[in-house]
Amino acid sequence: MKKLILAAICTVVLASPALAEDIRVEGAWASMMENETERGDIFLTITNKGQAPDRLFAVKTPVAKKVHLETKSETDVLHGEDQAALAFDILPGQPLTLGEDGPHI
Repeated sequence: MKKLILAAICTVVLASPALAEDIRVEGAWASMMENETERGDIFLTITNKGQAPDRLFAVKTPVAKKVHLETKSETDVLHGEDQAALAFDILPGQPLTLGEDGPHI
């Protein structure tokens, strides 16, 4: 039950409108790691409807102790690949999808 509540809270927090007028966040959802209560992943799509590139460089939520951007899937991480990211570029007209098989939060 704790996992479901955490996932729901993360999803609601991330589904809130972005501060930038031209940035849209859609389809946010969270998944907890199997057999873990301390770790989960967040997935969503960010679309830049403006003319200039933008950048996602930080994420915060009142639910987690720490949150960060990751570049690799969980499978890659299990094989020892580094996954930390400093930022994700959000180019005009090109949705940035943060999903299970690649970049995510």
